[in-house]
Amino acid sequence: MREVLGNIGENDRLTQETSVLKSIYSSSIWNDSAWIFGYMSMNGEFNLESLLNRGIREGKMVALPRVDGKVLRFIQVFDMNSSWDVHPYGMREPRDEGMYVDPAGISSSGVLVLVPGLGFDREGFRLGYGGGFYDRLLSALERLSGVRTAACFFQQQLVDTVPREAHDRKLDNLFFLEK
Repeated sequence: MREVLGNIGENDRLTQETSVLKSIYSSSIWNDSAWIFGYMSMNGEFNLESLLNRGIREGKMVALPRVDGKVLRFIQVFDMNSSWDVHPYGMREPRDEGMYVDPAGISSSGVLVLVPGLGFDREGFRLGYGGGFYDRLLSALERLSGVRTAACFFQQQLVDTVPREAHDRKLDNLFFLEK
């Protein structure tokens, strides 16, 4: 799947990202979200920066993760032109100088958690990178109402079935360009 991501041409990438973002912006989960918990793409993943920028412009609260041991800790970001640290895994993280926000601790509804992955199936299961970071996060959030999970990805990442284990969690919404 890493090779598949690396082989998506720039024009195809831009076409799919534009179409998928239009789809998410017109969705109820976007319109009903007060909080967006996103991530910074790496290694050819679907680029969410324009979505995160739009969220901030629209007055949504945006938080991005820092890896802290075996967990993700989210920091609220007010400007996507902020200074970033680069984690040894290669993703950009907000500097450890902002306000930490726990998605499980937000009492209002309207929380959208965007989840990365290498591959996805139509049932909403994903193939991650093997660290279990998002499975642990999704497990902590699954008992909460008002939290929606989603993935934005390229059509090339859609597979028939993703291998599953007991700890794997299903996503609520998938956004990709149908073939």
